[in-house]
Amino acid sequence: MADRRGPKLKGPTTEKEIKIFEGLCGIQCTLDEVASAFDVTKDTIIKRIEEWYGEKFSTVFAQKREKGKISLRRAQWQTAIDRQNTVMQIFLGKQYLGQMDKPEELIGAKAIVYSTKIGSSGEILTEIQNREDWEAKKNFDVKSILIEDQKSKTVKKTSKKASKSAKNSKK
Repeated sequence: MADRRGPKLKGPTTEKEIKIFEGLCGIQCTLDEVASAFDVTKDTIIKRIEEWYGEKFSTVFAQKREKGKISLRRAQWQTAIDRQNTVMQIFLGKQYLGQMDKPEELIGAKAIVYSTKIGSSGEILTEIQNREDWEAKKNFDVKSILIEDQKSKTVKKTSKKASKSAKNSKK
């Protein structure tokens, strides 16, 4: 037989290992990741957890993962309130208070237009523009499209006239 060094890992079987299991669930680890952390198969994890809790693995796993969501929610609220993070306050207001961006507001004597997007790394991006600038940009985009469309129609008409006159001159 081969010489084995160290204890054979057999999945979570002690109070300390169960706490590790619960912590891994709390940070939303998958079953594969939990099994990897204990260096055992998924079946071993399932068997040990069902033995320890006396319940189906899927039930325990779901319950322990929910606790992680509570921690995340707590951190979001603390960030929003304790650290005065206005981006998080806006996000939570939209999620829980039904608040939403209005595309246009009157601020002082100037009307503004703004839009909100989620950035590539999850940050909330808000673009604010003076309504007149926004209208000019919008109108410019529409005008440029109309100008291009008009140019292409003119080119088509000119080429049709040229081909007709070429046909007529050959006759």
